[in-house]
Amino acid sequence: SRKAFKKAFAPRLGASYDIFGDKATVLFAGYGRSYDRTIANNALDELQNNAVTNGEIRLITKDFKMPFADQFALGVRQAVGEWNTEAALSRVDAKNQFIWFGGNRDLNGGFFFQSPFDPLFGGPAGYGNLLLGDFVGRTKTNALLLRAEKPFTTASGWSATFAYTYSQARTTHREWNNEIFDFTFGKPGQGGFKPSTLVDKHRLVAAAVADGLLPWGLTLASKVTLASGFPRRLTVCPGGFPDPAVGRVGTCDTVEGYSPSFRQVDVSLSKQLAFGAHKFSLRADVLNLFNVTNYDGFDDFVGAPPAAGNPTNRLGGDNLNLDKPNSIRGDPRTFRLAVIYRF
Repeated sequence: SRKAFKKAFAPRLGASYDIFGDKATVLFAGYGRSYDRTIANNALDELQNNAVTNGEIRLITKDFKMPFADQFALGVRQAVGEWNTEAALSRVDAKNQFIWFGGNRDLNGGFFFQSPFDPLFGGPAGYGNLLLGDFVGRTKTNALLLRAEKPFTTASGWSATFAYTYSQARTTHREWNNEIFDFTFGKPGQGGFKPSTLVDKHRLVAAAVADGLLPWGLTLASKVTLASGFPRRLTVCPGGFPDPAVGRVGTCDTVEGYSPSFRQVDVSLSKQLAFGAHKFSLRADVLNLFNVTNYDGFDDFVGAPPAAGNPTNRLGGDNLNLDKPNSIRGDPRTFRLAVIYRF
C-alpha cells in the first residue's frame, strides 16, 4: 500500500566570485541535496523476517519517508605568495533517517519503568522480538575548515598541506551514533540532539612531500594526524538501578565523556626506476612511526553508588572498569613494502 516516491529532486548549486579579478581572493558557496536509495533494503528485511517461523516481527510505519541530507558551504580562498589558503563553513543536515527500535512493552504498556536501559526483550508466544521501523532519526554537523597548501614545484622540490577542522556533530540517536538499530527505551528522535561519538571535535592533518631534495632520486613523504578524541556516552545511575521487586524506578541518565587524544605519524620513502616505456617504483611505508597506542572502545558504564565502604570509580559509581579500553583506533606500527609497475 506504499506509494512510490517520485519527488527525489536533488539539485547541486555552486558559485564563486573573484573579488579583485586577479584569482588571488575568491569567495565560494554551494548547496546540494542527496537522497538515500537503500531504503528498499529495510522493506525487504520486514518481508523476509516476518516470513520466518519464530522469527522477529518487523513492522515499518506506513508513512514511508525518504531519507535525505542538505549540505551548505560558504568560504573564501586566498593566495599568499606560494601558498593557497582557505577558510570555509560547512553544514550538513540529514533528516528522515531510518531507525529500527524495540517495540516490546511491559504489562503497563511502557518500557520497563521508562529506564534508559534496553526495553523488555522477548515477543509474543511463538515469535521473536518486535521491532518497529520509522523515519525518525536526524543528524546535523557544523564544521569550520582551515587549510593552507604549498603546491609542488620543480624549483622548490617540496609541497606541504595543513588542514584543521572543528566539527560539531549532533545526532538524535539515543546511543549517540548512526547505527540503524536504536534499542534504548522510547521512540528514537524524541530526546533531542546529543554529541556524536563518531566525530572528533578537533582534527589537524599535516602532510609534506620532498622530491628532488634527497640523494639517489628518493622521494620522502610524511603525514601527521592529531585529533581530540571521540566524545563518549557515559551511563550513570545516581539513584540506583530499576528494581520492580521493590518498586524502585531508578534514576539513570547519560552524560558526555571524553577520550584521549589521537596521534599518528606516517612516513614513506620511494624510488622510481625507468627502462624505456617500463617504470618501476619501490616504496616503503611506516604507519604509526612512533607506535603510539590510541585506545578505543572504552567501558562507559559509571554505575550506581556502591554500598558503604566499597570502592568507587572517578565519578562515584561502582563500576571499577570505567574508562578501560577494549580496542585500539588506527594502526599499530606497521611496515609495508610495495612494488609498482607502470607501462
